[in-house]
Amino acid sequence: MSRKRVEFTQYSLDKFLNYGQYNESLFDTDIKNLEVRKRKTPTPHLSFITQIKVKGEPNPKVLS
Repeated sequence: MSRKRVEFTQYSLDKFLNYGQYNESLFDTDIKNLEVRKRKTPTPHLSFITQIKVKGEPNPKVLS
């Protein structure tokens, strides 16, 4: 799984949806811990994923 950082624009997300491999991640350069991952379904789509720190929890929680 490759990890790349780009500025999230309509062009970069469209290009990633069209040419990215399934389960490949693309990270935003401006917002830390924000990534988009290409999912394999009958209609391929992008899932936006971010991590948040929950008070009292030792590890960040992933939201998608």
